[in-house]
Amino acid sequence: MLRNYFKIAWRNIIRMKGYSAVNIAGLAIALTGFIMILLYLNHELSYDTWDSSLSRVFKVSVRSDEDIFQETPAPLATFLKEHASEVEAATAIQPSGDYPILLDVGDKKIYQSGGVAADSAFLGVFPYRIIEGDASTALQKPNAIIISRGLSKKLFGDGDPIGQRIKIYDTFDNEVTAVMAEPDKPSQLNVQFIWRASDNSKGMHWNNYSFHTYIKTWQKIPTNKLEGDLNQIYFNARLKGTYRSVAAFRKAGHQAGLFLDPLQDLHNFPKYGASDFGRVSVLFLLAGLLLLSGCINFSNLSVAASVRRAKEVGIRKVLGSGRRQLFWQFMTETAILCFSGLCVALLMVQLLLPYFNRSFHIDLDFSHAGNLGSITLQIVICLVTVIFISGLYPGLVLDSYNTAK
Repeated sequence: MLRNYFKIAWRNIIRMKGYSAVNIAGLAIALTGFIMILLYLNHELSYDTWDSSLSRVFKVSVRSDEDIFQETPAPLATFLKEHASEVEAATAIQPSGDYPILLDVGDKKIYQSGGVAADSAFLGVFPYRIIEGDASTALQKPNAIIISRGLSKKLFGDGDPIGQRIKIYDTFDNEVTAVMAEPDKPSQLNVQFIWRASDNSKGMHWNNYSFHTYIKTWQKIPTNKLEGDLNQIYFNARLKGTYRSVAAFRKAGHQAGLFLDPLQDLHNFPKYGASDFGRVSVLFLLAGLLLLSGCINFSNLSVAASVRRAKEVGIRKVLGSGRRQLFWQFMTETAILCFSGLCVALLMVQLLLPYFNRSFHIDLDFSHAGNLGSITLQIVICLVTVIFISGLYPGLVLDSYNTAK
């Protein structure tokens, strides 16, 4: 029976070439826009999910009575590691972000972004995979530097980078102790090399607000509970003064303390500061409306063309076809048209992605997506939904024709 459905559906599609081409083109355009935004949405939601332990990592900020500061005192990471039993590891870093730093290797000089000045606990919080060298000792010695695989290729080609010297800012001479693999998913923290300064002990005082502090907990803890526990410790050590408790301190109108953000929420859902996720949500909504309009257009064309098939429906009913058989016959035709539209859409996505990437300054690649299985499943669900929306009403109209009339 199913084979017969497909055979008849294919004959009808071939016979009405113009109608089929218009329907496939309309669905392909709608699906192209939707799939591209779907890829973008998955990219945005995949930030800092490249390792399962990152769900236990938090960024610690300092709150004053008036504002929240991303930069924290230099000793804060060590203080939290020593006094909070929930904290497995803590690190204080100074990321350069997208600011390029001068690197010297012999006669070769390049400017490279993604530099991070860090302490020896960095890899205990951020589990970058070390592919050359020893992760347990990579940042133990002063003037050590870990570089990414891409930076290693850029500086040393196919040579062995371990033990080589890299000069930073034309001043600090660092020894390469390890090479790390770049994460297969995007990260809020741009890391291409991690280095230790020779001596930063002079700046380790509470008035030095020039570090970003990150902590990792032993197990998953709700943010509000962890923030409350750490604030109690911080209050007792740094804020208590004449106040007996945190509650009395807050009742007096003070807001000072610590402020926590889960690392995986920083890019899209920060508790403080701006986020671009609203733009992504609007784009996804527009893509959904575009897809819905494509389905409605398909239904309208199908209903308009159904008049030509009234005789076919009548003959089928006279020969014994029931309403259910007619309905599934038309749904099979719809499925073939929608699948054809999806194939065209995937081809168009591959052609348009380079222009999309340049417009949004990202690097999306459908064929090399880190969560290709999840995206494929989402597209399959989308296709089934499109088939259902596009074919339901026209199918009901067709199988309801009165044979005698």
